[in-house]
Amino acid sequence: MAVVENSLKFATMELIVGFFCILFALGISIATILASRKGRNSVNWFFLSLFWGIVGLIVLHVPSI
Repeated sequence: MAVVENSLKFATMELIVGFFCILFALGISIATILASRKGRNSVNWFFLSLFWGIVGLIVLHVPSI
């Protein structure tokens, strides 16, 4: 039974990691698209979102001064 329980935990963990990877990629894509629509450099915002994650999306919504 222990082998079955461990394999189920591993499968669940794979799903969770896969879900977060998809969310991470989606967040980066959204930041790049929003930056290009606002007239900002989408490459810079791609890397900002890559390294800062959700903070990059929040900063992107702040109006430029």
